[in-house]
Amino acid sequence: MAERGYSPWPQTPSDVASRADMPECPLYVLEKDGIAVGCTILLDKPGTAVFSPAERAEPCFVLTSSVTDPVFAGQNLGEKIAQWALERAAAEGKKYVRRVTHEERLMMYYKRQGFDVVRTAERHGRTIWGMQAEAN
Repeated sequence: MAERGYSPWPQTPSDVASRADMPECPLYVLEKDGIAVGCTILLDKPGTAVFSPAERAEPCFVLTSSVTDPVFAGQNLGEKIAQWALERAAAEGKKYVRRVTHEERLMMYYKRQGFDVVRTAERHGRTIWGMQAEAN
């Protein structure tokens, strides 16, 4: 990743967790054999205008800033993170898990994970997809 200008992937869950210091944006770490292999933020409500005021009032989580270590590509880590979020949402009485992206490839990836496009919006010349899946 460094050769592409990205920071190197942190190697331990505590390394990843040490970067999170915002209670309103809790960071969750996916571990494999004591190594951080992914992380995500799970917000308590959508703050983006791509969702309507009525949708923003519904009980939901927003899954955002999900990343996985490319060393573990092909192990469906992103799907595991999404499934965890859906299960947690159901356990906490949330109706949906929502996602927002401006990248078409991520929109397609999220669709394969069971998220449906609720609507699109244009922001600064870019398409934004608002997506959701029912908690299970």
